[in-house]
Amino acid sequence: NTVIIRKCGSNSMVSSTLHAEQWSEFYTNGTIYCSVVSNNPIYVAQLGVSTNYNGGTIGDPSINTVAPMEQYINSIQYTTLIADSHYYSVVMPNDKYYDGTLIFDGSLQNISEWKAIYYSDGSIAGYGYSALTNGSHTITHPNKQGKLFVSVYGWSSFRGYSYAGGMSLNPLATNCELNLDKQTCQFPRINEGSDVCMNDCNSE
Repeated sequence: NTVIIRKCGSNSMVSSTLHAEQWSEFYTNGTIYCSVVSNNPIYVAQLGVSTNYNGGTIGDPSINTVAPMEQYINSIQYTTLIADSHYYSVVMPNDKYYDGTLIFDGSLQNISEWKAIYYSDGSIAGYGYSALTNGSHTITHPNKQGKLFVSVYGWSSFRGYSYAGGMSLNPLATNCELNLDKQTCQFPRINEGSDVCMNDCNSE
């Protein structure tokens, strides 16, 4: 069994259990950051909804891979695509390298709008910040040893895109096998304490 624990903003912690080949989903708005922790290897994707969903006026289905903290990297370059409005969201772990700043296109910026991302016990896992953007840019952690993750989004009427700006693909532990329609795929096992989840890789 795979136990998933998530906490979004100041909302209460939610726990769920997945068995082999099961998946789970939840809805959150763009102003809230969530931590998601699992005791087994998992995959998390952020899905963008379509224009008419829940009374909306912009958007189209899109999917964005959410990396675990272990796969964050020091610097990310991105380019916006075709849409009327564009955003980026950057996440930094709450570690000794975080100081409330980031480097945007080579310029050190002191960000006061960071939002805390909480673990289920109330401790701070990291900090998130989102802003409007357009064109091609580079976001870098101010410390050469520090890591970050960037997602990029864009929306118009019946148009949308989202993607991860970059991540490492380093093996984190032993491999885990997942059988899908009689085909077998393998991917690295994610350590307990990662901030992502969804598909249960256990064969139990």
